[in-house]
Amino acid sequence: MKKIAIGIIVVVAWIGLMLLTELMQSAAVPVALPTLSVYGNESFVWVQGTWTIEGEKHAFPLQTTEVTCSREDGVCRSATAEITSGMGVSMLNVRTETFNVTSWNEDSVVYVDTSPTCVYYIHTINPRIKSVTGIRKKLPPERQSGDCSALDDELRLTMKDGGDITSPMLEESKPWFADLAFAPLTAFFKILEWFS
Repeated sequence: MKKIAIGIIVVVAWIGLMLLTELMQSAAVPVALPTLSVYGNESFVWVQGTWTIEGEKHAFPLQTTEVTCSREDGVCRSATAEITSGMGVSMLNVRTETFNVTSWNEDSVVYVDTSPTCVYYIHTINPRIKSVTGIRKKLPPERQSGDCSALDDELRLTMKDGGDITSPMLEESKPWFADLAFAPLTAFFKILEWFS
């Protein structure tokens, strides 16, 4: 009877560790982000993905953007949803923006955002190679509003697959006991592989 009780305690503890691992990782990464999608033809372009900053961490990595561009209208419409955190509360923010297309040819669509007070953005969509990039540049001092000294002169942006963002975040949020908690399942699936 004592062995059965110990066995039950071990199984309950094991299940508890797995659930705690999942809970901790779900708190750190509460959403799945869409895959990178790029589609275009001679009159319409559609992209979806997650913006990243080359060589730097994004302040709000849990975000996704969808952009549709119409050659006839000469604009790109962007919708971004991002989860921001502060003071123990996470909030979903959504914004939509419309930008003028400055160039459209068989290789790329370029649109520019000149609305910020210190910087401007140049975004390039290349449907043929499934690439979406951006550059944020600081405005000339005479066109800046306010103190812009803390901003870098230039940042390079790349739209990526959401999984490329969330996978490292999940790995970082994994508690020290996660491998121990999932070891029996890992072993079980390895055994199944041997027999298949």
